[in-house]
Order: sequence, then structure tokens, then C-alpha cells
Amino acid sequence: MGKLLIVDDENDVCEFTKRFFLRYQIKVSVARSGKEALELIYRDNPDLILLDLIMKDMSGIDVLKQSKENHYQAKVIVVSGLVEKEIIDTVMKLGAVDFINKPYLLENMEMSVLKAMVND
Repeated sequence: MGKLLIVDDENDVCEFTKRFFLRYQIKVSVARSGKEALELIYRDNPDLILLDLIMKDMSGIDVLKQSKENHYQAKVIVVSGLVEKEIIDTVMKLGAVDFINKPYLLENMEMSVLKAMVND
């Protein structure tokens, strides 16, 4: 179906989400830092990125900016517990296709990811 990159510094979130989406025949990669995410975006050219905003080495906003500056075509869904209108507006202006509140309902995540993967 496509390639999904999950970017989150929480190992449990990465592994749970990865296992869930593997059942859809989606090739899933995981990055546990912003730097690792940028390396995998460059190397694997994913179709969709699930991007956490708060990570130790760099913010998800920085990852989003750098991926867009380098003209990577992956769609981005931002996932965060920061639900401030200003932050949501910023990531949407930077090109995110959706924003999902953390902790998320799996059904909402599933619907958003599958919609983004199908609408290529």
C-alpha cells in the first residue's frame, strides 16, 4: 500500500503503532529522533510521516521544516499532546495534512493514516 515513517521518541508508541499498521500491508519504519527521521526520509522516501512534535534532539516542527525545505514529498500527520491553536496553525501552514491529539484514539489515527495513504 505504501511506506509509513513513525517518528516518536517513545519506544512504546512506535512499536504499538508499527504493529498496528503492518496489518494493512504498509511498509513501516520507525525513527526515535528528529535526526534519525531526516536520515530515513532522505533514504527511504516515505509516502506518509506520523510526526511527534516533542522530541529530545529536535522538534517535530524543525523536522517538518527541513523535510519541506529539501522538497521531500511525504505527507505529514503531526501527533502531539500540545493542542494549542497557534501550534496547530503553524504545522498546517508548514504542510501537515492533519493534526492528531495525543494520546490518540487508534480509530482516529487509523482513519487519518488510511485516508492520507489512499489520497496520493
